[in-house]
Amino acid sequence: MIRAIAIDSDENSLVVLKNLCSTSDGINLEKTFTSYEKALKYIRKFPVDLVFVDIAMCIQSGRKIVQHQEQQKAIIFTSSDLTLATEAFDMNAIDYLMKPFSVNRFELAVSKAQKYTNFLQNKVTSVQEEKLCVRADYSLKILKPSEILFLESLGDYVTIFLENQKKVITKTTMTEIHTKLNQKEFIRVNRSYIIPFSRIEHFGKRIISIAGKEIAIGDTYRKQISNLLLAKANY
Repeated sequence: MIRAIAIDSDENSLVVLKNLCSTSDGINLEKTFTSYEKALKYIRKFPVDLVFVDIAMCIQSGRKIVQHQEQQKAIIFTSSDLTLATEAFDMNAIDYLMKPFSVNRFELAVSKAQKYTNFLQNKVTSVQEEKLCVRADYSLKILKPSEILFLESLGDYVTIFLENQKKVITKTTMTEIHTKLNQKEFIRVNRSYIIPFSRIEHFGKRIISIAGKEIAIGDTYRKQISNLLLAKANY
């Protein structure tokens, strides 16, 4: 559900927007404002996904709604003046709704906002997933895969060697920890080692060099590694 607010000096326009939002799936118009400054205060306190705002009010207020970057949000400008449309898109608006609003045009604008909101949410999710959580030293360690030099299996434990950091030892199997990593980026080179592809310094018939360490390539994994290297080289 998209959380939205609307800002307009014309109360009739706000009533129309409120009615349109009430009949549109996936959007909740939480509040309306005739005061630009009050709207800004609300946004700073309560995150929103979408702002309907009369472009004339935005320009008169120094474009503060655009400059306020603590929260990423979709902006749909509204106006009865078509000549301001170019300026609206210069401010990276999602859409520009002309008054009086039509239902079809309103739904199209909301659809664009929904796609943009989904993009932002997926972007955040991707960032959040780019972590490796392991238990070590009686606590939960959150590691960045980009900082991993290589992983080494030692019996029932796996040692994670990190760039410019102390190594982390966790009780797990290589198979289990490999499933937590991006398997297109982290490859298993033998029963005891997993390495990030991007850190390979040298590749030979039987040896891979990474972070100054030579690691033997297991017979079981040699063909798979060669195919991955070839695929990367041709990309």
